[in-house]
Amino acid sequence: MINILRIMQKNNKNKGKVIFLVLLAFILIINLVPKSEAVFQINDYNNKVEEQVLDQILTKEKVRVIVVLKEDADITTLPVETAKITISSKQNEVLSKLNQDDFTLKHKYNLISALSGEISIIGLQKVIEDENVEKVLSDKTARASLAESVPLINADDAWGLQDSFNNFIDGNGQTICVVDTGVDYTHSDLGGCFGPTCKVVSGDDFVNNDGDPMDDNGHGTHVAGIAASNGATFNSGVAPAAKIVAIKVCDLNRSCLDSDIAAGIDWCNTNKDLYEIKVMTMSIEDIAPNGYNSVTCPTNWISESALRISYVLNIPVVAASGNDNDKTGISYPA
Repeated sequence: MINILRIMQKNNKNKGKVIFLVLLAFILIINLVPKSEAVFQINDYNNKVEEQVLDQILTKEKVRVIVVLKEDADITTLPVETAKITISSKQNEVLSKLNQDDFTLKHKYNLISALSGEISIIGLQKVIEDENVEKVLSDKTARASLAESVPLINADDAWGLQDSFNNFIDGNGQTICVVDTGVDYTHSDLGGCFGPTCKVVSGDDFVNNDGDPMDDNGHGTHVAGIAASNGATFNSGVAPAAKIVAIKVCDLNRSCLDSDIAAGIDWCNTNKDLYEIKVMTMSIEDIAPNGYNSVTCPTNWISESALRISYVLNIPVVAASGNDNDKTGISYPA
C-alpha cells in the first residue's frame, strides 16, 4: 500500500489513474492478495490500457473491452489456416489465466489477434501483466447509415451490358457480405428463405449470438435490397442475381459495437471461399460534426485489423459516408 501511495504522489496529474490504483489496492487487500501483486507502474497503463477503460472501470463491475494480443509474426503474411491456428493458440493461452469473474468472453476472432468481452478490475490486472497482451481498448460504438443508391450510381444502365463471355453484369455467381442490422430473408425480393439453396445463403448474428441474422430494424434489409434485390415486388438492386450473406452486427436501434463489427468482418473473411464472397458492404459510420479529414481521422485497431485481412484476401469493402451532407470531411471508416 505504501508503494502505491508513493506512485500516487508522483502522478497527481493523472487523477483517474490514481483513483484506479487506490480502488485496486483495497480490492486486492480485501481478497488477501499479496501486496507485491497490488503494485503497478503508471507506465504500464500508459502503454497497455486506453484511458476510457480506466475511467469506466471506476464505476462499473465490468466494462466492455477489446484485448489486443501480441503477434509473433505478421498474420497477413501467413496462409489462412496457419494464421487461424497461430491466433487461436495465443487466445487460449491468455484465456487460460482468466476465470469467469475476471473476463466474460464475447468474441474469439479467427483472423484477428484479439479477444473481446467484459472485464473486471481483477481481470484487468491479470491482462496487464500478461506478456501476450499488447493493449486493452474500449469497445466503442458506431451506427448504421444509409441513403438511396441505385439511381445515383446509374447501376440500372449496367444491367443490359455483357462481359467478354457474354454473361450479363448482374452479380450472377457472386456473393455480397452485408454487415449491418441483419437481413429479412423472408422478403420475396431477397428470396423468401435462408440457407444454401436460397438467395440469402448464410449468415450470423453477433449482437444476440443466436446464429439467426434476422433484421429487427430494417436498415440491413434496405441495404441488401439496394445491393441485390431480385425485383420480385419492388425495384431490382445493383446486382440482382447475386447471393447474400447476412451478418448482423447492429442492434434494433442501429447501434453497432466495434467488437461486433470486427466479428462480422472476420466471419466474411474466414468464409470467403466457402460462399464465394466477392465484396463486403457495411453501411456503418462513425461521424464527426464536420466529418473527418486526413488530419482528424481516428484510428480503430480492431476494425482496421479486420479490414486489412479483407484487403489481403482481395475482398473490396464499401463503407458509408455522405449521408449527413458533410461537405468538409467524410465518415469513418470510409
